[in-house]
Amino acid sequence: MKSAAALVLLLAAALLASPWRGHIDDLDAQLYQTLARGMAERHAWLEPGLPPGSAFPFREHLPFGLWPYAAAVRAFGEGSLGPTGALFSLLTVALVIYMGWKLRGPGAGVAAGLVLAITETFFLYGGRPRLDPPLIFFATAAALPALREKPGLRGWALAALLAAIAALIKGPFGLAPLAAAAAARAVVDRSWRHLLYGACATLAAAVPALAFLLLSDASWWNGYVRAQMVASATGARPDGYLSHWGALRSIAGRFWPGLPFVLFAGLRRDRPALLLLWCAFLVAALSLPVRTVWNHELVAYPALALLAGAWLGPWFEKVKPIWFAALAGLGIAASAAGLGALLLLPPCVASTELKAQFDAIPRGARIQVVSWPFDFRTLASLAAERRLEVWPEGKLRDSGTLAFAQESLVPANTQWREIGRARGWVLLTR
Repeated sequence: MKSAAALVLLLAAALLASPWRGHIDDLDAQLYQTLARGMAERHAWLEPGLPPGSAFPFREHLPFGLWPYAAAVRAFGEGSLGPTGALFSLLTVALVIYMGWKLRGPGAGVAAGLVLAITETFFLYGGRPRLDPPLIFFATAAALPALREKPGLRGWALAALLAAIAALIKGPFGLAPLAAAAAARAVVDRSWRHLLYGACATLAAAVPALAFLLLSDASWWNGYVRAQMVASATGARPDGYLSHWGALRSIAGRFWPGLPFVLFAGLRRDRPALLLLWCAFLVAALSLPVRTVWNHELVAYPALALLAGAWLGPWFEKVKPIWFAALAGLGIAASAAGLGALLLLPPCVASTELKAQFDAIPRGARIQVVSWPFDFRTLASLAAERRLEVWPEGKLRDSGTLAFAQESLVPANTQWREIGRARGWVLLTR
């Protein structure tokens, strides 16, 4: 099965790279691209700086999740941002294969890796500079010591270290897999000791993030703890699902084709109790916030893939390596042909219809983006792709020399001169 595992990793790499043949517009990825660029240029590892179009510093997440991307920009340039995210995602697939191999056998490991690799949401977003790829890797790795039989103090210490890194990337979401795995191990072994060790490891993992918040200026506590964590927990955030069923809805809509095998594993008589409980506790933890966003549930994908792999494992033991080679070859051919680009959203007008006009604008030029409600996706796109200094406006102002406005917000009588128009947007100068 070692050759099969290697071929699954090859397929995963091809799928993660497949969207790169198209034009990727992604609010989070392009926001983090601009922040990582600024951190790299300023050598400011603890201050992400100003988001595009904002007068206030970025406080939605701690700065540590941006470190791999800022380091990649400094070492290799911005072209390395996608491969950096893909590297973490590929490591996660390898980790899932290893975990399934050790917990349920070689077939289960290969099956789990394959399920995760071909999940569309995983490979479509896994090769972008988002916080999710490093978060998922470290959070999943933190759960492994608790899932092994008879975890010792060294294992719990390692789990705490890995979970601490995950928590520095994305707060409580980095702690959830370890806490859920410890609870599952305690139930299966009927051991209060495991529950106590797991609780201590989880609390210890939260210490570095908490120390940073306590030692930093008050803007981090107000912006991150109150405006993000507390707002998500209470439902005060304006985005995402306003429901405790948001996590289940996201998984039901996105974790394909692995979801049926997860259900089959839960229904079989000799069901894998440890993995089943881990998934159940993890999804329950992700359902605690009143308001959630779909990508919050990505941290549960490796656990779900392992549960699916436990059911598929006996069949995969019988599959000959030639079939894995054929599947990997098909994935490579599809990626090379650019089929992954077909899964992307339509590209922005600045990269298509108005590309020539935006090419003529020098980098660093200031441009007002006129929209209502504010179109943060366009702000991030122009800042990331065009390196423009953007600022949002609710109506066209007589200031500056460049404006990119929604068609309906351009008055009939104006001093501005139209340069180009496409899909409801107008590029103006004066």
